[in-house]
Amino acid sequence: MRVDNDCPISPAKSGIRARFGFGRRARATKRTSYGRRPTVAGRILSNAGVVRGATVCLSQRSALHGSEERTIAVRTTGPEGGIRQRLPVGPSRIIYLTYWRGPESVVTRSVRLHVKPKVSLRVKPRGALHRGARPRYLVHLRGPYHAHRLVRFQAKAPAGRWFDLPGRHGTARTTRRGVARSRMPRLRVSTSYKLRFRAVVPKQPGYPYARGTSTIRKRLVRK
Repeated sequence: MRVDNDCPISPAKSGIRARFGFGRRARATKRTSYGRRPTVAGRILSNAGVVRGATVCLSQRSALHGSEERTIAVRTTGPEGGIRQRLPVGPSRIIYLTYWRGPESVVTRSVRLHVKPKVSLRVKPRGALHRGARPRYLVHLRGPYHAHRLVRFQAKAPAGRWFDLPGRHGTARTTRRGVARSRMPRLRVSTSYKLRFRAVVPKQPGYPYARGTSTIRKRLVRK
């Protein structure tokens, strides 16, 4: 159920349907990264064509359970019957377009924005690694809701697949500052190769973001 007390009734009342989405194809979903501000576009239509001068409202509700819907903007359709709005920075959410033709007549559409968190990773020590080394992961999860989130630490050899580090090294929870750490078991080296490292923040309850991964870091492992 949605309760709308902010959106005014439109002075132009001939519209009977709306088109709303991301990009020229009005896609109903979009994936983006934290910090970016994608644009949504809408258009009010009638049997006679586009509706100019229609008042429409844009609102959003985050992916958190029980979150409130909040108005982003109140716009008026232009000569082509459309509006465009750049979205604010935020988590994954549902965005609504609402057009009130009258007190009991409303046209509404919704789209979903899936936002990947910003995950930074440093691997120490710097430079080449040798037999017996224990590379250290230092992860920083950016943005709101960053505390106490699950992080997976992964590695990949040239001919292999990504794998979680074994045992207690494979996962950790971020601190109040969004920091998580881990350490690999000691390296057993029989030949030289490049080892890849990454951190993964999976989709998880209470965290309004999609799955996110860090930039891949590489280290030469020498025999």
